[in-house]
Amino acid sequence: MSQYSRKIEMQVIAERGQKYLNGFSDQLVAELNAAKKKIEKLEKKLQKKIPVPEDQAQLQEQINGKTNQIRDLQKKIVELRKNIEGEKNDVAFMKLKMEDLEKGMFRKKKKDELIEKLKKENQENQK
Repeated sequence: MSQYSRKIEMQVIAERGQKYLNGFSDQLVAELNAAKKKIEKLEKKLQKKIPVPEDQAQLQEQINGKTNQIRDLQKKIVELRKNIEGEKNDVAFMKLKMEDLEKGMFRKKKKDELIEKLKKENQENQK
């Protein structure tokens, strides 16, 4: 496998990882928005009716539960964003490493060509 195909393969792997993390983050944002809408609906219901103390406590418990879910989702989103940034940094580091390797291979190739040229000249001079 050539260095170029390895580079392409590494880029494809990095892009797949990035798409996966972005999709996961988008899913959590959608869940967070759905939970917020549900809380708003529950709050509107609570405002429309005059709750019996038991109903009010139950609704407040549901609201608190949904609020906790939102906080958990927000924490997950923050964590995923940190992971995404870490992945982006890793991908950038890999790209730099690949560029360094390619430059090194290019230099080695040039040196090898120069050595071969000098060997040929040396052989011609010895004749």
